[in-house]
Amino acid sequence: MTTIKDQVAAEAAIAEREWMDVTGAAMAAVADCFTRREPRGLARGMCEAMLTSKFRDGPPTESVARFRA
Repeated sequence: MTTIKDQVAAEAAIAEREWMDVTGAAMAAVADCFTRREPRGLARGMCEAMLTSKFRDGPPTESVARFRA
């Protein structure tokens, strides 16, 4: 039997995976610009912050398709 807590946890895990796909695709597009690991990590954090604030009111459905293309 699935409880509300289990359902919420599953939905959160799916949403987290989707965000990781989006930020991963964005970073893959610009990763060659950074030769060192530290600047890449900083750029990834900034990318995540910008996407989070941009899509705070809803899921990033359009951006996911755009980054995956």
